[in-house]
Amino acid sequence: MVEMIAESRQNESSETETETKKLKVGLIMPISHTEGYPVGHWGDVRKIIEEALSEFEDYKVEVSMVSEAEDSTLIQKTIIQRIYSDDIVIVDVSSKNPNVMFELGVRLAFDRPFILLKDDSTDYVFDISSIYHINYPRDLRYKDIVDMKNQLKMKLDATYKKSLKEESMYLKDFGTFKVANLQSTELPMMDYLQKMFSDVKREIREVKPNKVESKLTYQFNEENRKKRDKILKDRIKLIVNEYIANNDIGDGTELFSDDHEVRDLIYRDNVVKSITVDENTLYLALSHVLSDLGYFPF
Repeated sequence: MVEMIAESRQNESSETETETKKLKVGLIMPISHTEGYPVGHWGDVRKIIEEALSEFEDYKVEVSMVSEAEDSTLIQKTIIQRIYSDDIVIVDVSSKNPNVMFELGVRLAFDRPFILLKDDSTDYVFDISSIYHINYPRDLRYKDIVDMKNQLKMKLDATYKKSLKEESMYLKDFGTFKVANLQSTELPMMDYLQKMFSDVKREIREVKPNKVESKLTYQFNEENRKKRDKILKDRIKLIVNEYIANNDIGDGTELFSDDHEVRDLIYRDNVVKSITVDENTLYLALSHVLSDLGYFPF
């Protein structure tokens, strides 16, 4: 399957520069009203995305929800087929909508290119916190939305071009996998995925809101713990380097102090908070980062 995708992408990249490439872009985002958001909010977000992608000169971008189809195909079949086949999928994980997160997982499993959006009121999700998110203001302030639209255009262009060259967009970072082939004649894969998709969607709808904990506690096994520690250390290193670049820290010994400003910055960081680790783990991670950078508490 990977070879088939690579061959298809090579054929796409050989088009003449005089032709305007058509890009089919799917949207995965909340649709219905979400508590805490104004009525019509998601419609406004969709319009912003469509406006941003209508300004391309090199591409003719067709944007629509992955659930939308020109014919009367069964909706679950349409969603699965589009999640698999669309050139790029834009996923807005704001509010952590369960359906959105599930459909994102399907796209990731297919190892196909996507772009993540998130408003500034939504925390990062641990499992995808290492993937770049385009952030935008929840109140849709004009100036920041202009910046977000420019970021989205640049990210789409870069992601699409990368997808033409890469055999694996994401799964290569986790191991060796063979992506499922929807066109397989050995197994009715499309029927199986369609049923699975319907079953999971039904289970999501049946979850009682008052039984959903506001914050999940992860029981990490050894592999997940290593993954968490690496993400945590990389994030702390980024915060520390930015602080050092903008502040006089002397010999660096004060960075180890319990009440130092840099520690407060780390504790308030959204990515760090999404990992939900204890203070001792944070202190050890900070100490390792500072040691790696050549600073010591004496």
